[in-house]
Amino acid sequence: MEFGQGYKTNEIYRGLKQSGVYEPSNVAVSYFVDPELNYDPQKRKEVGCFVKKLESMSEALGVKLNISDQPRQLYGQLPKDFFKQDNLSYHLKSITDQFRGTVVVVIGTEENIDRAYVTIKKEFGGKEDLMTQFVGFTSSLVTENNIFHYYNILLGIYAKAGVQPWILASPMHSDCFIGLDVSHEHGKHASGIIQVIGRDGKIIKQKSVATAEAGETIANSTMEEIVNESIYSYEQIYGAKPRHITFHRDGICREDLDFLQAYLRSFQIPFDFVEIIKKPRRRMAIYSNKKWVTKQGIYYSKGNTAYLCATDPRESVGMAQLVKIVQKTNGLSVHEIVSDVYKLSFMHIHSMLKTRLPITIHYSDLSSTFHNRGLIHPRSQHERALPFV
Repeated sequence: MEFGQGYKTNEIYRGLKQSGVYEPSNVAVSYFVDPELNYDPQKRKEVGCFVKKLESMSEALGVKLNISDQPRQLYGQLPKDFFKQDNLSYHLKSITDQFRGTVVVVIGTEENIDRAYVTIKKEFGGKEDLMTQFVGFTSSLVTENNIFHYYNILLGIYAKAGVQPWILASPMHSDCFIGLDVSHEHGKHASGIIQVIGRDGKIIKQKSVATAEAGETIANSTMEEIVNESIYSYEQIYGAKPRHITFHRDGICREDLDFLQAYLRSFQIPFDFVEIIKKPRRRMAIYSNKKWVTKQGIYYSKGNTAYLCATDPRESVGMAQLVKIVQKTNGLSVHEIVSDVYKLSFMHIHSMLKTRLPITIHYSDLSSTFHNRGLIHPRSQHERALPFV
């Protein structure tokens, strides 16, 4: 991965601490503090220490947090049990203007955050297109001074602001990646396009496609819209159309690939369509030095199918859960397909923790689910922000 000033490393913590983010920026932030914390003098003091530390650490990473003063007028006006009210969504409507144009950092007790999370996400995000980052506050955040926790919170803020903290140090085999998923809950279906991802892992655009799908199949008209949005957005960033596109489908492909091939032929862009099965019910290990071992980065392939071990599990866990990869086309080689999937598993830019899934799949899953639950504004103006992390 490549961080600020061209510094390259495989460790997120080392990269951030050594050279800061890849994309230095200024971010407008406002704090929405749970009145239960604000009414307690000791807790209010601790929250003040926390936010000062957060701002100082962010500036050291290359991102200046510009703090809005507007929400301050709410202090003392909101009742102590504000987050616990049954009609919280009603009361939130009267204060949303205080947070306009900022990433809203919601700081509350863990109990109140659990209680108010969905309501605030629906009112601020789903209806008002406000980005929110939640912080379950405890005194240990200040007393333990855990840098890992602070970095995780900052990465969440950066993800909501569209800041790219790192990219891949070397380009992938495909130029452009599109993650596809269909969320189905309570009889509702919604397709999700994650972002468009560039050859260096950069997030170009994210969008939840506002359309209901019949079952698990993404309709041709929806695929056409996704292709148009993706190619246009890619061209705005890189100055030319992608030379190759790879679609990552969460689950089984039920789409019309003949239609997709014909449509992309009009752009003269070759493509690959790849199924990513998150839970293939398989385990994998290598027999070495008279014992079975599991290693991150190994894969087994046969024909158009591969099994990838993208994480290095703790010994107590045993063998890691695999990702099953099925290539439905014959553009790139299976090795190139697997290599790109593996590299994209390093690009979960909202967290210090590496996960086993490529961001195309993990983020498209979250995107379509949040969209289906009304937590993302259907016409969001935040194209590079990740409201669902």
